[in-house]
Amino acid sequence: MILKKIPTQLVKDYLLMSIAFFWLVIILHPVYFGEFRLGEMDMRYTLVQFVLMIFVLAISELTVTYVLRLPFSYTDELTIRLKHFVLCAVFAIPLSTAVMNQLWVLNRFGLEHWDYAWIYFDGSFTMKWYIRTLPFCIVTSVIIQVVSMTILSQIRLTRYMFLELMEMNKLLESEQKVLRSRLPKDNVTDKIIINGDSRESLIVNPLDIMYVESVGNYLSIAYFNESELCQKRLRSSLKEIEETLEAFPFMVHIHRAFLVNINFITQISGNSAGYKVNMFSTDKVLPVSKANVTTFRDKIKELEKNL
Repeated sequence: MILKKIPTQLVKDYLLMSIAFFWLVIILHPVYFGEFRLGEMDMRYTLVQFVLMIFVLAISELTVTYVLRLPFSYTDELTIRLKHFVLCAVFAIPLSTAVMNQLWVLNRFGLEHWDYAWIYFDGSFTMKWYIRTLPFCIVTSVIIQVVSMTILSQIRLTRYMFLELMEMNKLLESEQKVLRSRLPKDNVTDKIIINGDSRESLIVNPLDIMYVESVGNYLSIAYFNESELCQKRLRSSLKEIEETLEAFPFMVHIHRAFLVNINFITQISGNSAGYKVNMFSTDKVLPVSKANVTTFRDKIKELEKNL
């Protein structure tokens, strides 16, 4: 398995989260957690803590990505992104609590009593200060994770999709121009026969097919006949007609129920829920399934290279 690299944008966002954590410590200084008061933190230790938080987040991210083998991408499904962030929090909270614990003890008792974080006054091992700093770390972690999931993640995903849609529409437009100029020269003008399971068939020029829709055990083929949009219903499967049209690169599988001719796509649109394609001379809007988004995008880019 080849893992994706940790996105640069995610690293930047973790830096933003660390800054947010730093300001959270300052803003919430009147808050008490047991005997632990944030207002007692010296600014020097808070700055050190800020640097250490970046380190903690980096360790958590590296662990989840390369040890648990769950790489992160802003384009992943929400459940995958949520799982990734939760696992990062599982590692980050204990580590950040240990950092907070040690720094607070150093601030309160001084460097000569650094071991008070784990060794009690009588020499016995203690988790006293750790437990008392844990609630704050849980609260701040939850806040940061919620912000990252509901705001940062959505902003990154929206921006990514916007840029990708612009790129795909630009590629689509240039490819359609090339296809229109080259296909007739390649003698793709002969009509083909599309047979159904019954005696019915359709004789059509592949260039005139707008899209094919699978409806149960039937296919609904939308095509142009002398500039008139027609529909033909055949008893067949999408797989069979896909094999028939395999030689024509302009026919693209965008959904388990749709096969489209990219020459008739007027625009590719969409949001975080997925892509949609608008078809020429009709108000028909066809969905691009999440399973086919990558294939659809790669097909367009592949056509650009080959044409």
